[in-house]
Parts: sequence; C-alpha cells; structure tokens
Amino acid sequence: MWYVARQWVCLFAILTVVQGLIVPFLSGPFTALLQTQFKPIYLGRVFSLFDSISLFPSIIGLLVTSFVADSLGIGNIFIYCGFAIVLTAILMMCIPSVRNLEKEEIRKKK
Repeated sequence: MWYVARQWVCLFAILTVVQGLIVPFLSGPFTALLQTQFKPIYLGRVFSLFDSISLFPSIIGLLVTSFVADSLGIGNIFIYCGFAIVLTAILMMCIPSVRNLEKEEIRKKK
C-alpha cells in the first residue's frame, strides 16, 4: 500500500507543477475581463466580492469533504472533484453568453 502511495505522490507533484504553470494563463485573462466589464471606480468592490464568493464554498467544501472522505476515501474525493471541475469547464464553454462575453464588449465599443 505504501509503495503505491509513493507513485501517486510523484504524479501529484507533477500535476501540481503543471497547474502552477497554467493558472496565470487563466487568471490573467479573467482579471483583464473584469477590468474591461466594470468602471475603474467599482473594481475594488468587484474583486472583493469575487474573492469572497469564490472562497466561501471552500469553507463548506472542507466541512463536507471531511465527512464524505471517511466513507469514500480521500483518493476518490480527488478523482470526483477533478471530474466535476472538468465537467464545469465544459458546461461553461457551452453557454453562449459566457463564450461571447468579450466579443460583445468589442462590438459595443465599435
């Protein structure tokens, strides 16, 4: 059991590095998008609200995961959450208003 866990730790470390390299490419455009959608006077409020809303589920998630991990196992929780993140990303790309958000802003400026 311990030998298998060591193999997964190496994979986890590699995937963590990949995530660290990818995150700036996601958060940078998102920050730029927020800055173009709101007046500069409101940006502090917008970023504060976004941070608060995005961090609140982590509190609930940690509480719920602690109970669920006892029955499913922490490894399975990581797998299920990974699938949920991929599914959410795919669903968000299928929503036309989200997909065309920046294009609408360019059309408004012309």
